Amino acid sequence: MDTDTTRQEGCRAWVSSCSPHALVADGLDRAILGVLKRPDGPDLVVYSCDRVVASLVDDGMTLDEAEEYASFNIYGAYVGPGTPLFVRVESEWPDASPSS
Repeated sequence: MDTDTTRQEGCRAWVSSCSPHALVADGLDRAILGVLKRPDGPDLVVYSCDRVVASLVDDGMTLDEAEEYASFNIYGAYVGPGTPLFVRVESEWPDASPSS
């Protein structure tokens, strides 16, 4: 069994142990940041947007193709109340000078 397969199985087992009913996006386990625990709804799996794009590029898409595909087919998909969250974390923000 290769390292990616082992990581994927480990990641899914971890998510399942945190929240057995959480929905996961197929093929994007490397992009998982964690699980959002909510008191008033289902727990949600949280993904890194940049890691999603990197995973798509690793699978053979160009950067532009991956960004467009992720925007329309992943981030914009609603699959019910357990739809995963896709976030851009501070370490992924483009460098920009603060406004005065």
